[in-house]
Amino acid sequence: MPEACDSGGVDRPTCNGNNGGMQGPGSCGIPMCGDGYQNSAFAPPGGQGMPEACDAGGNDAQCNGNDNQDGKGNCQVPLCGDNYKNPNYTPPGALIPEACDSGGVDTLTCNGNNGGRQGPGSCGIPMCGDGYQNSAFAPPGGQGMPEACDAGGNNAQCNGNENQDGRGNCQIPQCGDGYKNSAFTPPGGQGAPEACDDGGNSGLCNGGDNINGLGNCQIPRCGDGYQNPNYTPPGAIGPEACDKGDPNVGIPVIRCASAFRMCNNMCQCI
Repeated sequence: MPEACDSGGVDRPTCNGNNGGMQGPGSCGIPMCGDGYQNSAFAPPGGQGMPEACDAGGNDAQCNGNDNQDGKGNCQVPLCGDNYKNPNYTPPGALIPEACDSGGVDTLTCNGNNGGRQGPGSCGIPMCGDGYQNSAFAPPGGQGMPEACDAGGNNAQCNGNENQDGRGNCQIPQCGDGYKNSAFTPPGGQGAPEACDDGGNSGLCNGGDNINGLGNCQIPRCGDGYQNPNYTPPGAIGPEACDKGDPNVGIPVIRCASAFRMCNNMCQCI
Protein backbone atom coordinates (compact mmCIF):
# COMPACT_ATOMS: atom_id res chain seq x y z
CA MET A 1 0.00 0.00 0.00
CA PRO A 2 1.17 3.59 -0.61
CA GLU A 3 2.42 5.74 2.27
CA ALA A 4 -0.45 7.05 4.36
CA CYS A 5 1.88 9.11 6.55
CA ASP A 6 5.56 9.64 7.21
CA SER A 7 6.85 10.43 10.69
CA GLY A 8 10.52 10.44 9.75
CA GLY A 9 10.90 6.77 10.59
CA VAL A 10 9.77 7.27 14.21
CA ASP A 11 6.80 5.43 15.70
CA ARG A 12 4.07 7.84 16.74
CA PRO A 13 0.51 7.31 17.99
CA THR A 14 -0.82 8.40 14.59
CA CYS A 15 1.84 7.00 12.27
CA ASN A 16 4.01 3.90 12.01
CA GLY A 17 7.71 4.49 11.53
CA ASN A 18 9.97 2.48 9.26
CA ASN A 19 10.58 -0.52 11.57
CA GLY A 20 14.04 0.68 12.54
CA GLY A 21 15.04 1.02 8.90
CA MET A 22 13.93 -2.52 8.06
CA GLN A 23 10.62 -1.30 6.62
CA GLY A 24 8.12 -4.15 6.12
CA PRO A 25 4.35 -4.45 6.63
CA GLY A 26 2.63 -1.35 7.96
CA SER A 27 5.61 0.98 7.54
CA CYS A 28 4.50 4.61 7.08
CA GLY A 29 0.89 3.57 7.58
CA ILE A 30 -1.84 4.64 9.97
CA PRO A 31 -1.32 2.35 12.98
CA MET A 32 -3.85 -0.40 13.54
CA CYS A 33 -3.67 -3.60 15.54
CA GLY A 34 -3.42 -6.34 12.93
CA ASP A 35 -1.38 -4.41 10.37
CA GLY A 36 1.71 -6.54 11.08
CA TYR A 37 3.67 -3.60 12.47
CA GLN A 38 4.40 -3.28 16.19
CA ASN A 39 4.12 0.38 17.05
CA SER A 40 4.99 0.78 20.72
CA ALA A 41 3.67 4.37 20.67
CA PHE A 42 0.20 3.27 19.57
CA ALA A 43 -2.44 1.93 21.97
CA PRO A 44 -5.23 -0.03 20.27
CA PRO A 45 -8.67 1.48 21.01
CA GLY A 46 -10.36 0.02 24.09
CA GLY A 47 -7.26 -1.80 25.25
CA GLN A 48 -6.98 -0.04 28.61
CA GLY A 49 -4.30 2.30 27.24
CA MET A 50 -1.82 -0.52 26.70
CA PRO A 51 0.50 0.15 23.73
CA GLU A 52 1.10 -2.59 21.21
CA ALA A 53 3.48 -5.19 22.64
CA CYS A 54 3.47 -7.16 19.38
CA ASP A 55 1.65 -7.33 16.05
CA ALA A 56 1.79 -10.50 14.00
CA GLY A 57 -1.05 -9.48 11.71
CA GLY A 58 -3.34 -11.92 13.53
CA ASN A 59 -3.21 -14.59 16.23
CA ASP A 60 -0.08 -16.64 16.69
CA ALA A 61 1.53 -18.44 19.61
CA GLN A 62 3.48 -15.33 20.65
CA CYS A 63 0.96 -12.58 19.93
CA ASN A 64 -2.76 -11.90 20.19
CA GLY A 65 -4.48 -10.61 17.08
CA ASN A 66 -7.31 -8.08 17.04
CA ASP A 67 -10.34 -10.32 17.59
CA ASN A 68 -11.70 -8.57 20.71
CA GLN A 69 -14.14 -5.84 19.75
CA ASP A 70 -13.59 -4.14 23.10
CA GLY A 71 -9.84 -4.10 22.49
CA LYS A 72 -8.91 -6.16 25.56
CA GLY A 73 -5.68 -8.04 24.93
CA ASN A 74 -5.43 -6.96 21.29
CA CYS A 75 -1.80 -6.93 20.11
CA GLN A 76 -0.50 -8.04 23.49
CA VAL A 77 1.67 -11.02 24.44
CA PRO A 78 -0.85 -13.83 25.14
CA LEU A 79 -1.55 -14.98 28.66
CA CYS A 80 -4.32 -17.14 30.05
CA GLY A 81 -6.27 -14.60 32.06
CA ASP A 82 -5.94 -11.61 29.71
CA ASN A 83 -9.60 -11.85 28.57
CA TYR A 84 -8.48 -12.66 25.03
CA LYS A 85 -9.09 -16.10 23.55
CA ASN A 86 -6.10 -16.88 21.34
CA PRO A 87 -6.63 -20.28 19.69
CA ASN A 88 -2.96 -20.41 18.68
CA TYR A 89 -1.64 -20.03 22.24
CA THR A 90 -1.22 -22.89 24.72
CA PRO A 91 -0.91 -21.78 28.38
CA PRO A 92 2.11 -23.17 30.30
CA GLY A 93 1.38 -26.72 31.44
CA ALA A 94 -1.85 -26.97 29.44
CA LEU A 95 -2.30 -29.72 26.89
CA ILE A 96 -4.41 -27.81 24.38
CA PRO A 97 -4.65 -24.20 23.17
CA GLU A 98 -6.99 -21.66 24.75
CA ALA A 99 -10.65 -22.47 24.13
CA CYS A 100 -11.89 -19.52 26.22
CA ASP A 101 -10.52 -16.80 28.48
CA SER A 102 -12.53 -15.49 31.42
CA GLY A 103 -9.88 -13.14 32.75
CA GLY A 104 -8.38 -15.78 35.05
CA VAL A 105 -11.66 -16.32 36.95
CA ASP A 106 -13.35 -19.72 37.15
CA THR A 107 -16.82 -19.60 35.59
CA LEU A 108 -19.45 -22.18 34.74
CA THR A 109 -18.31 -22.21 31.11
CA CYS A 110 -14.57 -21.48 31.34
CA ASN A 111 -11.62 -22.47 33.53
CA GLY A 112 -9.55 -19.62 34.89
CA ASN A 113 -5.78 -19.60 35.24
CA ASN A 114 -5.47 -21.60 38.48
CA GLY A 115 -4.78 -18.51 40.56
CA GLY A 116 -2.01 -17.44 38.18
CA ARG A 117 -0.33 -20.85 38.33
CA GLN A 118 -1.71 -21.93 34.93
CA GLY A 119 -1.33 -25.70 34.34
CA PRO A 120 -3.59 -28.39 32.84
CA GLY A 121 -7.03 -27.21 31.78
CA SER A 122 -6.26 -23.49 32.08
CA CYS A 123 -8.44 -21.40 29.75
CA GLY A 124 -10.26 -24.55 28.66
CA ILE A 125 -13.93 -25.51 28.59
CA PRO A 126 -14.45 -27.11 32.03
CA MET A 127 -14.81 -30.87 32.19
CA CYS A 128 -14.32 -33.32 35.04
CA GLY A 129 -11.06 -35.08 34.24
CA ASP A 130 -9.25 -32.13 32.65
CA GLY A 131 -6.90 -31.82 35.64
CA TYR A 132 -8.28 -28.40 36.62
CA GLN A 133 -10.49 -27.95 39.69
CA ASN A 134 -13.12 -25.38 38.75
CA SER A 135 -15.27 -24.74 41.81
CA ALA A 136 -17.83 -22.85 39.69
CA PHE A 137 -18.45 -25.90 37.47
CA ALA A 138 -20.76 -28.77 38.38
CA PRO A 139 -20.14 -31.98 36.37
CA PRO A 140 -23.29 -33.04 34.49
CA GLY A 141 -25.47 -35.47 36.42
CA GLY A 142 -23.61 -34.96 39.68
CA GLN A 143 -26.59 -33.66 41.68
CA GLY A 144 -25.44 -30.06 41.17
CA MET A 145 -22.26 -30.56 43.20
CA PRO A 146 -19.40 -28.36 41.97
CA GLU A 147 -15.98 -29.91 41.47
CA ALA A 148 -14.25 -30.46 44.82
CA CYS A 149 -11.08 -31.71 43.12
CA ASP A 150 -9.82 -32.77 39.69
CA ALA A 151 -6.72 -34.94 39.40
CA GLY A 152 -7.33 -35.87 35.77
CA GLY A 153 -8.45 -39.34 36.89
CA ASN A 154 -8.73 -41.45 40.03
CA ASN A 155 -6.27 -41.03 42.86
CA ALA A 156 -6.43 -41.57 46.61
CA GLN A 157 -7.65 -38.01 47.22
CA CYS A 158 -9.99 -37.51 44.26
CA ASN A 159 -12.52 -39.40 42.17
CA GLY A 160 -12.11 -39.28 38.41
CA ASN A 161 -14.93 -39.11 35.88
CA GLU A 162 -15.81 -42.76 35.35
CA ASN A 163 -19.48 -42.62 36.43
CA GLN A 164 -21.63 -42.04 33.37
CA ASP A 165 -24.42 -40.67 35.56
CA GLY A 166 -22.00 -38.16 37.12
CA ARG A 167 -22.37 -39.40 40.71
CA GLY A 168 -19.22 -38.69 42.72
CA ASN A 169 -17.27 -37.43 39.70
CA CYS A 170 -14.54 -34.99 40.76
CA GLN A 171 -15.49 -35.29 44.44
CA ILE A 172 -13.44 -36.26 47.50
CA PRO A 173 -13.72 -40.08 47.63
CA GLN A 174 -15.80 -41.73 50.30
CA CYS A 175 -17.20 -45.22 50.62
CA GLY A 176 -20.92 -44.85 49.94
CA ASP A 177 -20.70 -42.02 47.42
CA GLY A 178 -21.77 -44.32 44.58
CA TYR A 179 -18.38 -44.02 42.84
CA LYS A 180 -15.94 -46.92 42.74
CA ASN A 181 -12.47 -45.43 43.06
CA SER A 182 -9.94 -48.24 42.89
CA ALA A 183 -7.16 -45.86 44.02
CA PHE A 184 -8.98 -45.02 47.28
CA THR A 185 -8.79 -47.17 50.41
CA PRO A 186 -11.63 -46.65 52.90
CA PRO A 187 -10.27 -45.84 56.38
CA GLY A 188 -9.72 -48.90 58.55
CA GLY A 189 -10.40 -51.40 55.82
CA GLN A 190 -7.20 -53.47 56.16
CA GLY A 191 -5.57 -51.63 53.26
CA ALA A 192 -8.02 -52.90 50.65
CA PRO A 193 -9.02 -50.30 48.04
CA GLU A 194 -12.64 -49.97 46.99
CA ALA A 195 -13.73 -52.98 44.95
CA CYS A 196 -17.22 -51.57 44.41
CA ASP A 197 -19.49 -48.74 45.55
CA ASP A 198 -23.24 -48.89 45.00
CA GLY A 199 -23.98 -46.00 47.33
CA GLY A 200 -24.99 -48.36 50.15
CA ASN A 201 -25.61 -52.07 50.72
CA SER A 202 -26.63 -54.14 47.73
CA GLY A 203 -26.54 -57.79 46.86
CA LEU A 204 -23.29 -57.19 44.99
CA CYS A 205 -21.52 -54.68 47.23
CA ASN A 206 -21.12 -53.81 50.89
CA GLY A 207 -21.94 -50.27 51.92
CA GLY A 208 -20.00 -48.19 54.41
CA ASP A 209 -21.77 -49.20 57.62
CA ASN A 210 -18.82 -50.65 59.56
CA ILE A 211 -17.30 -48.06 61.89
CA ASN A 212 -14.03 -50.05 61.86
CA GLY A 213 -14.00 -50.03 58.05
CA LEU A 214 -13.93 -53.82 57.70
CA GLY A 215 -15.53 -54.88 54.44
CA ASN A 216 -16.64 -51.39 53.50
CA CYS A 217 -17.05 -51.07 49.72
CA GLN A 218 -15.88 -54.65 49.16
CA ILE A 219 -17.53 -57.55 47.34
CA PRO A 220 -19.66 -59.21 50.05
CA ARG A 221 -18.86 -62.65 51.41
CA CYS A 222 -19.77 -64.51 54.56
CA GLY A 223 -16.76 -64.14 56.85
CA ASP A 224 -15.66 -60.66 55.84
CA GLY A 225 -16.78 -59.14 59.14
CA TYR A 226 -19.50 -57.07 57.46
CA GLN A 227 -23.16 -57.96 57.84
CA ASN A 228 -24.82 -57.00 54.57
CA PRO A 229 -28.59 -57.43 54.91
CA ASN A 230 -29.03 -57.41 51.13
CA TYR A 231 -26.53 -60.21 50.45
CA THR A 232 -27.44 -63.89 50.51
CA PRO A 233 -24.40 -66.20 50.75
CA PRO A 234 -24.32 -69.10 48.28
CA GLY A 235 -26.50 -71.95 49.55
CA ALA A 236 -28.06 -69.87 52.34
CA ILE A 237 -31.83 -69.62 52.72
CA GLY A 238 -31.80 -65.89 53.39
CA PRO A 239 -29.65 -62.76 53.64
CA GLU A 240 -26.83 -62.45 56.15
CA ALA A 241 -28.19 -62.17 59.69
CA CYS A 242 -24.74 -62.15 61.23
CA ASP A 243 -21.16 -62.68 60.06
CA LYS A 244 -19.02 -65.52 61.33
CA GLY A 245 -15.80 -63.53 60.80
CA ASP A 246 -12.42 -65.14 60.32
CA PRO A 247 -10.35 -65.61 63.49
CA ASN A 248 -7.35 -66.73 61.40
CA VAL A 249 -6.86 -63.17 60.14
CA GLY A 250 -8.38 -61.36 63.11
CA ILE A 251 -11.79 -60.59 61.59
CA PRO A 252 -14.29 -60.57 64.47
CA VAL A 253 -17.68 -62.27 64.53
CA ILE A 254 -20.74 -60.08 64.11
CA ARG A 255 -23.02 -61.86 66.54
CA CYS A 256 -26.70 -62.67 66.37
CA ALA A 257 -29.23 -60.44 68.08
CA SER A 258 -29.85 -63.09 70.69
CA ALA A 259 -26.91 -64.20 72.80
CA PHE A 260 -28.33 -67.72 72.75
CA ARG A 261 -27.97 -68.09 68.99
CA MET A 262 -24.78 -68.79 67.03
CA CYS A 263 -23.61 -67.65 63.61
CA ASN A 264 -23.01 -70.52 61.20
CA ASN A 265 -20.81 -70.83 58.10
CA MET A 266 -23.56 -69.34 55.92
CA CYS A 267 -23.95 -66.29 58.15
CA GLN A 268 -27.32 -67.44 59.44
CA CYS A 269 -28.36 -67.41 63.11
CA ILE A 270 -29.00 -70.90 64.48
